[in-house]
Amino acid sequence: MIDHIFKPGLRNLAWGGILMLTYLLSGCQFGSDASPPLILSGVAATGKPIVGASVTVRAGDGTQASATTDANGAYSLALTTLGSPPYLIELAGGKVGSADNPAKYHSLATASGTANISPITEMIVLASLNINNSPELAMRFGSYKASDAKLISDGLAAAKATVAAALLADYGISLGGADPLTVGFAANGTSDFDQLLGKLARGSLITNPPLQVATLDAATFKSMLDNGSPGLTQVVGNPKCSISVYYMKYNTIGGANEATNASGTIMVPSGTDPACTGARPVVLYAHGTTVEKSYNLADLNNGEAALVAASFAAQGFIVVASNYAGYDTSTLTYHPYLNAEQQAADMIDALRAARKAFTSLSASASSKLFISGYSQGGHVAMATHKAMLSSSYSAEFQPTALGGMSGPYALSLFGDAIFAGRPNAGGTIFTPMVVNSWQKSYGGLYSALSDIYESQWATGIDTLIPGPYTFTTLITQGKLPQLAYFAADSLPAAAPGFEAFFGAGNLVKSSFRNAYLADAAANPCNDANNLPIACTPGNAFRKGGVKNDLRSYVPTTPVLLCGGKNDPTVFYPVNTQTTQAYFLGKGMPAAALTVVDVDSTPSGSSDPFAAAKVGFALAKAATEASGGNTVAGRAQAVAGAYHGGLVPPFCSAVVQGFFKTLL
Repeated sequence: MIDHIFKPGLRNLAWGGILMLTYLLSGCQFGSDASPPLILSGVAATGKPIVGASVTVRAGDGTQASATTDANGAYSLALTTLGSPPYLIELAGGKVGSADNPAKYHSLATASGTANISPITEMIVLASLNINNSPELAMRFGSYKASDAKLISDGLAAAKATVAAALLADYGISLGGADPLTVGFAANGTSDFDQLLGKLARGSLITNPPLQVATLDAATFKSMLDNGSPGLTQVVGNPKCSISVYYMKYNTIGGANEATNASGTIMVPSGTDPACTGARPVVLYAHGTTVEKSYNLADLNNGEAALVAASFAAQGFIVVASNYAGYDTSTLTYHPYLNAEQQAADMIDALRAARKAFTSLSASASSKLFISGYSQGGHVAMATHKAMLSSSYSAEFQPTALGGMSGPYALSLFGDAIFAGRPNAGGTIFTPMVVNSWQKSYGGLYSALSDIYESQWATGIDTLIPGPYTFTTLITQGKLPQLAYFAADSLPAAAPGFEAFFGAGNLVKSSFRNAYLADAAANPCNDANNLPIACTPGNAFRKGGVKNDLRSYVPTTPVLLCGGKNDPTVFYPVNTQTTQAYFLGKGMPAAALTVVDVDSTPSGSSDPFAAAKVGFALAKAATEASGGNTVAGRAQAVAGAYHGGLVPPFCSAVVQGFFKTLL
């Protein structure tokens, strides 16, 4: 009887419930026993989406998977073929806006889900793996292994805290509890985290308005110049305008395209003179080599800052100048010295930041944009000019002219001349700066510092500059040799007149010199006329020289190059004259290129640069006389002052006059 109570409809319902319970417990779908794949996805952005970039995810066992970012910077990939997390992620290529993305960015994931990629995630990965620079991280990615995965697991929480503290201290940016690795956001400029990334983007101004540090009327500034630099106003002219000096901080990139910051100055003219009113032309200025970490062009007690203010700002030009990444308050732990791409980017970012401040400073800029710089700054100025004329920046910047002064433009040829037996004055200081820059930027110059330097100098030389020392104290405190570049018995022997640079206590090992010269013989990069030819050097130092040689474009705006033919520091024939020959040989109209040797006799009464040449001759004669009665003493006095003291004011006057003809 009881069987009759169990109705057929209830029997079917019970069996259906059993089947459903079995399905739920098994976690399977009807018709399939496969689990859904684990997915990793995220957004790649730097304040704008990174579009069309390759994203590679790598596990500690060497397995990897790849994807490409879409128009919104988003990517997604399955982790099916990968080993266990944590995963290390690398992004390369793509575009940010209309410009190519030159950087590699890294991120990490401890599980499936979200893993964003940005300059902040790069900082987190560096901190978690205890790595100091992005090139080393890029190399580490290719060999990522289980021990690295453990470092990430153990150090991730501390790395996030370190980066959050650094962002707040160095950039005034608070993450507000957001995890940069996993936060959900759209790279559209409106989401909170994307706006935060925008504050880190290249050319962003950290504080607006910038800090005003000085205001001087024309008469007060003239008095300051006459007291501190007697005779300077006779060379560059009496100040016409009052000047207001501002100190700015902005974001840029380092030599390996890593995010960093830098500082600089904006000098704004004002007054009743017609040169000081209305929309004013802008001079973007690049400073010369310095070894002092504290170097700051917003300080008019700095001799170069005073010269720039006198030559340009007090004559009616708005001046924008960078202190460069690695100097002053920049958090970059090195300076990308003579890295053309980075230094051009740094200058461009300084100008971007300054433009954001112009309105708040009542600085009305005209469409005229001039670029200038001295020594290292001459190279930087030309690199910036080249970059602005390229497709990456030409829509944003239209430079009016370039005024380069005593720059090492032809670095490949210059390096070959030095290693062939003609070291330059100051080379024992400049070489460590170049080596450190290119090692940090490109890698491969050495495995150990002793590969390049004699043991007396090797220890700590990679962190010596920029630092607390001056050019003088680097020598007097025994940090670097004054003259001895190569060993006394290094071959080939010194060229005539360069014997002082060969001797005991030398800086550069003969083995390093020999390797350079062997590569130069096997892979020449300059022809019999000292013009660049296609070459593929095997030596890493020579590769850097070729990469940063500026005989690689043809200017399409007017250019003036100024220097002195007897410069013992930046050889005029090797750099200025060979660059002139290259430009003309590549079709630059002769009328668009002006080259001025201030250490020459005026060509006649119509020579537009006669005053600078005559003034230089008088200053040189006075310097000679200060050397005493011996020929050697007089020559030494001129050589010591030539590049750093004699040439700058006269070339500055020449460039000022050149720019004024184009207003």
